[in-house]
Amino acid sequence: MEMQIGTINGKKISPPLPGVELVNVETPTDGEERMFRNAADGKLYTMDSTRAIALIDEADSITLKTSFVFKPGGVAVGNIYTDFAALYAAMNVPGIGPRTLFFDDTIVSPCVIPAGAYDLTGVLLTSQCRNEGSTVQVNDGVTFTGFQTCSNIYFEFLNTTTVETISDQREILLTNANINSLGTVAPFVINVNFASILLFDLGSIYDTNAPVFHINDGFTFGVDMYPASEVFSNSFEGSAAANLLVNVWAASAVFQTQTGFLGTIEFYPNDNASIVLYVPSTLANWSGIAPTSVSNALDRIASKITPIP
Repeated sequence: MEMQIGTINGKKISPPLPGVELVNVETPTDGEERMFRNAADGKLYTMDSTRAIALIDEADSITLKTSFVFKPGGVAVGNIYTDFAALYAAMNVPGIGPRTLFFDDTIVSPCVIPAGAYDLTGVLLTSQCRNEGSTVQVNDGVTFTGFQTCSNIYFEFLNTTTVETISDQREILLTNANINSLGTVAPFVINVNFASILLFDLGSIYDTNAPVFHINDGFTFGVDMYPASEVFSNSFEGSAAANLLVNVWAASAVFQTQTGFLGTIEFYPNDNASIVLYVPSTLANWSGIAPTSVSNALDRIASKITPIP
């Protein structure tokens, strides 16, 4: 039997076989049903172990799974898959709606997403390993649509071409999740105003080999940083015509210098000097280690001219 994706009236069903004739449908085992789309009339049917068939009302009566586990090296059973292509096919049966994709790298690490085009619209990407998270390698040749919500995942992008061009005002959410750019170009290209990324609870982006985001000319991208989040140096690139709006909501959040980004970077809120970065225009004006925040610069200046009337 193929991997089960849900139930019809309490009975297990398999993913639909596309456009096959009745005579080509394998007889299911006892207690299970095989679902197939009849090539003759295009309708969806089930077949039981006696080869009795029943027409399915596709608008009713089907309860589909919404959670899927990718566990390479494991055992394919229930909603656990060891082959990513099979998992993706099961996830995209019409009518499922929002889904959760769990990665489990406890046997084979990293979990590898092979080259191919994947629509992740409405899919939460997370880890089956709640305490440690899972490492997910995104191979060269992968393209995404709708990449958005991630938690407890450590992504390693190996791309040599763009993975996704973002042209809608989505918010990318990383909660205890990292994006590490190990390819040769930025995996994500921003081609719209006011899309953004929100980094929660150790969420971070790395530029090990290449930037994570390329912002096209004339567009503004937002970054919201919460406690213990970090944007490493050169995670963003763009010309003088690109813009970044950075909201730093915690002193423990770190936004490093983006030397590869030539556009304007604006920091908000600007009423908390401890989280507003400071880069000296003349490094020689400071002895020792130069200050990195406005509050640190002001404190050092005040200590030299005290008491201030």
